[in-house]
Amino acid sequence: MFKKQLDKHEQQLKGGLSEPNVSLPDRQAYAEATILAFTAEHSLPFSIVNDLIHLNQELAKDKQVLENLSMDRTTASYKMTHGLSKTFHEELIEDLKSSHFSLNIDECTSETNQRVVTVLVSYFSEKENKVVTKHLSSFKVVTVNSETLYNHLVALFDKYSLKWENLVSILMDSCAVMRGSKSGLETRIRSKKAPQLLDIDGDSCHHAHNAAKAFCHGFDNYIEGLLNDIYTDFKWSSDQKEVLRFICDALGIKATIPERYVPHRWLSVYDVCVDTSRLLDALILFYYPFLSGSDSSTYLPVVDSMYQKHSISESVKKEICKHQSKMSNKTKTMTQAGKDRKKRIVKKLFHTPSKTKVLLHIYTSILPMLKKYVLYFQSVTPLVHKLNDKQQDLLKDFLVCFIKPEILNTQALHKVNVSEENILPDNAVFLVRYIKENLQGPAASELVNKLKTAYLKCGQTLQRKMPVNNKLLRCASAIDPACRGHTITLQRLLQLPQLVAFALKDVQTHEYEKEARQYNTDKEIVNTEERIDIFWSSLREKYPVMTRVALALVSCFHGPQVESSFSIMGNVLNTERPNLHIETFSSIQTVKYELTASGKSGIRYFRRKNYLKDQVNPKLCKNMRSAYKSYVQEKEHKSGMSQTVPRKSACPSKKQTKEKAIEDADKARVEHTHKLMKKVEKRKSEMHELPSSSKKVLKKK
Repeated sequence: MFKKQLDKHEQQLKGGLSEPNVSLPDRQAYAEATILAFTAEHSLPFSIVNDLIHLNQELAKDKQVLENLSMDRTTASYKMTHGLSKTFHEELIEDLKSSHFSLNIDECTSETNQRVVTVLVSYFSEKENKVVTKHLSSFKVVTVNSETLYNHLVALFDKYSLKWENLVSILMDSCAVMRGSKSGLETRIRSKKAPQLLDIDGDSCHHAHNAAKAFCHGFDNYIEGLLNDIYTDFKWSSDQKEVLRFICDALGIKATIPERYVPHRWLSVYDVCVDTSRLLDALILFYYPFLSGSDSSTYLPVVDSMYQKHSISESVKKEICKHQSKMSNKTKTMTQAGKDRKKRIVKKLFHTPSKTKVLLHIYTSILPMLKKYVLYFQSVTPLVHKLNDKQQDLLKDFLVCFIKPEILNTQALHKVNVSEENILPDNAVFLVRYIKENLQGPAASELVNKLKTAYLKCGQTLQRKMPVNNKLLRCASAIDPACRGHTITLQRLLQLPQLVAFALKDVQTHEYEKEARQYNTDKEIVNTEERIDIFWSSLREKYPVMTRVALALVSCFHGPQVESSFSIMGNVLNTERPNLHIETFSSIQTVKYELTASGKSGIRYFRRKNYLKDQVNPKLCKNMRSAYKSYVQEKEHKSGMSQTVPRKSACPSKKQTKEKAIEDADKARVEHTHKLMKKVEKRKSEMHELPSSSKKVLKKK
């Protein structure tokens, strides 16, 4: 009896002992594996893994909320639209009602073939103490014309009660729909709603792209054709990509796949030309096996020179030859289009290599001037005060390449006669000597003539498109603190009240003039490299009237920032999400631009050190909680429903329709089989009732 009790006691003691804890490194390994499994399951890029960890760490601080947190696909959509985005958008509208602002408008077709118009807004934010760019709206249009865009924009202003008198400028591309002198969108707005609209001309970055296109067209599409052929040749061929990578590694060249330039962004030609020049030796070795038999022996010294240039060993040469043999055998199975493409590439790389190299050198020598200008004004930092100076520098730097100096020194840039009569002698034109050193005879003369024609076309385009004589932009350059202390600066500052009169309401002009004179000679002001908007906000107390004018000017867009939103659009409105509403896309844009303007990530934006004590945004909490109600109301409004009209049954989904079709097909097949069986049974019964002689006759038949 005692022994049984002792055994029972020992078993209780053993059961009461807990299992040993899993070590911290093992728990960490499991956490890492969980995150990586989630990443693989949802096909997420590894670049967001670290952010995913930070998100989990932030949410884990409030375990009670995290345990009760749930959000399905539909909930996430309406909370984004009617919760988070709505809060940010309401704050934006409140700011715009009391601020001067500028717009950047453009239209683009999404991957789902929707024409989407995006409107960005730029203004000085008191909260951030700087000029910020935010997303005002994105909407879908069927027909893109000035009247349609004007009506949508008017409806947008009416919906949010925005004041037209607060609108400073609108930046758009220079197409007829946007900036047509008779019925363009800007003309309609200026004549009907906002006569005070500043004329800062169109998007000067587009002008630079157009000038680059004019320059390149002078060379008969020679380089562009080569770039397109090489890109197409590698696009769908994985084995060719591997061979090119091997050759690049053997030559000590960074292996990259040939890229494609964007036709509507012509300066992308420059980027592809630089990359092609870098890969040129590897491309020559790659395309060598596609030469004809006689040409192979002719151009063998070219291949040998490549081996010597890059100090290639005999063993590596043999490996390259093996790959070249494989490529040569591919010609038997190539399409005619592929064969023709290879011939064009081989001709430019082997038959006319000097011309190819010279043209690549011309492109990579001239286009950087235009590229530098575009990159400078694609910045989000306010730079409207630099527009006139940079445009004049660009035009002058380009004209110096081929126009006589005495012409440039005696005339204003916009008055220079860019024509053949003012071109320098051939040997003095930039790059002509290089052409003559690398080409001989008629080929050199022909290319020199094409170069001069390209210079003329590009120079004329720049002179015609760039607003170097724009009075507003000339005067706006005077607000640059680096220009203080000069008579010309004071003269231009004193002209600003006439051009920006809307910023001086209820203010006497002499007050502005007094401040301008003091500011121009103020020795206490230290010229720094800080942003122009931050510089002027620091002078608000000392020069309040001038600050109003300066901050209104620096809110103007100077580059196509709206194009970055179209890059985002490709990640959101794509063929994988064809049913995503444009309203949801617009909400996502609003949130992204708000975070960008604040300079914070989504995690940092909502981070609170003490999640129980630190204050929250009451409007945000209210909107997040009422998001479902707003979603239902919007859905009923769109469906044209009211309380007096009974709710219609929901339309079947795509999945339900497919299941119903399968069910109907099965049902029809069963009914068909049942009918056949009935006919067979009926036939059998009829046969049974017939006399034996008739049955024999029927069987014979």
